[in-house]
Amino acid sequence: MLFNNRSIVDMDRISLLVVAIYLLSSCSSTDQQCISSPDISQIDVRLEVDRLEIELFQKRSKEEVLAFLYKYPTFTNQFIDSYEYPSDTILASRTFQMITNKYITDTLYRETIETFGNLDELKNDFRQSFKRIKYYYPGFEAPKIQTAITGFYKDLLLSDSLIIIGLDHYLGKKATYHPRDIPQYILDRYEPENVVPMVVYFLSNNFNRVDFSKETLLSEMIDFGKAYYFTKQMVPCASDAQIVGYSPEVLADVKANQETIWASFIQNQLVYETDHEIKVKFIGERPKIPEIGSRCPGRIAAWLGYEIVNSYMAKNSDISLPQLMVNTDATGIFMQSGYKPRNQ
Repeated sequence: MLFNNRSIVDMDRISLLVVAIYLLSSCSSTDQQCISSPDISQIDVRLEVDRLEIELFQKRSKEEVLAFLYKYPTFTNQFIDSYEYPSDTILASRTFQMITNKYITDTLYRETIETFGNLDELKNDFRQSFKRIKYYYPGFEAPKIQTAITGFYKDLLLSDSLIIIGLDHYLGKKATYHPRDIPQYILDRYEPENVVPMVVYFLSNNFNRVDFSKETLLSEMIDFGKAYYFTKQMVPCASDAQIVGYSPEVLADVKANQETIWASFIQNQLVYETDHEIKVKFIGERPKIPEIGSRCPGRIAAWLGYEIVNSYMAKNSDISLPQLMVNTDATGIFMQSGYKPRNQ
């Protein structure tokens, strides 16, 4: 069996990587690729994209690199963390070494350019997602986008006005080089087609109201579920696997055993659990959750939260997306969802 109903009472405490929980998550209980989307043909957004990697790799001296670093202060200070270097000249020297390293220029830079080309597809996907956000939130202004290659230093940086994307992280399984500090089960998500869903997921934080005084696992499940639901509405043709960060095979296993998973939550009284160390076992990043079954993937509680939110929105067609996003009544959403797990 893939899953079982083992008790968690005497389980050893497990140290988990939680940061990557925000990378991605899943969709509804159907395998439908595209969902219906509002008419955004009359909505206009101004999309500005700076390709810092092309500009940087054209520099031919440390002095030119230093001028580049001064030109883009957010990239310099926050994306490559200038504060870690004793001086700007040392940072410029290290950066110049990177862009003249033959392994970087002949392989990493070349493969990035070959993979993403002139960014037309990426730009279009961002433009369409930003137009959908503006449809629901008319005051939304599209942030500027900068792309970069840093030798796997950082993958993403987001603010209200700027998004910086380390394209070299997103070359996928066929790339010659990969980041060494990311576990393989997380690295598998770093495919070119996942850039936009990842960014939109992070942008959902600007609209997803969270009540941090509610410390139950259910409240966190619903918070993640709302974020995943938002992402699906803004990237309506993203697959289930893209939105959750599960492979299609793992997602099929999860859906086929949904009743067993939910039974484990009920049997172990997890829904209203408040103990942080217990909660993080089921909602945080880890390769597997043996407390449920040997092949149960990490973040399963977040996926269940998405299923609940999908059920809630399906049963409450009068609720708009903005209304959902500001609703912090996790128990109310759960009770009104009528969620009933069904193995698929």
